[in-house]
Amino acid sequence: MKVSVVSRGITCLEGEDKYKALEECGISAFDFTISNTNDELYSLCEEDFLKRLSLEHEIAKRHGVEIYQTHGPWRIPIDDSTEEARAERMEKMKLALKGTRVLGAKCMVIHPIMPFGTDDIEKHKEAETKALNTVFMRELAIAAEQEGVTLCLENLPFPSFSLAKPDKVCELIREINSDFCKMCFDAGHANVFPELTVANEMKKHGALIRALHLHDNDGHGDNHLMPCFGRLDWISLGKVYSELELSCPFNYEAAPPRNAPLPIFKAYLKSMVDIAHQITSK
Repeated sequence: MKVSVVSRGITCLEGEDKYKALEECGISAFDFTISNTNDELYSLCEEDFLKRLSLEHEIAKRHGVEIYQTHGPWRIPIDDSTEEARAERMEKMKLALKGTRVLGAKCMVIHPIMPFGTDDIEKHKEAETKALNTVFMRELAIAAEQEGVTLCLENLPFPSFSLAKPDKVCELIREINSDFCKMCFDAGHANVFPELTVANEMKKHGALIRALHLHDNDGHGDNHLMPCFGRLDWISLGKVYSELELSCPFNYEAAPPRNAPLPIFKAYLKSMVDIAHQITSK
């Protein structure tokens, strides 16, 4: 089993030092974040954008770290309300798919678009949200197929958003009907819905899962805590992970404290590997 960690939690290290530390600590895969379109990376021309990510791939490969997945563009504040905004986001998504390919990653995780914000249920806009997402994601799935990358739609932690729950995300995926559009199951996001049992949700949708975001929370906020620091049942989740025999890594969307001294930071990373193996041992 490969254990992975999200790149935005490893910002205290750069270049060779980053991947050397991952290698030393037993982290064999990486979830590379290219979500912030205000980042300097997106100010580059396409050629330089791809060169930068190709170099990242080369460094990771030297240290035996697979960049298994990326996280595609995600805007804060959310702005998908106009055709122009959605077109701009599509352009960035397609560039990110190319970047995902040169990183050697199999999957790009993305959120559904939110043309009416995170409270479309209260606005009675569920049907419109699904229709706009179906059109948007079908076009993006064609681009993903051209790049040989699987688009992974992620469930979200917004109780008033119509495509937040795993069931609704999977309905959309089936509507899109592409081998290159599957699911990223986010355990922490599912955990904010008290009526859901996270392990059951993971098992129910296992056939569509190609990527994971694993983190804990208090059952209310999207806290991105380490396992056992919140209320998620990790023993049940680990059992389901093992039974499903998923092809994707055990991927933490959580990370050690960024201000920890390097020896302590590495000790955290090593413990994350041990914890992942303990959680998933049958």
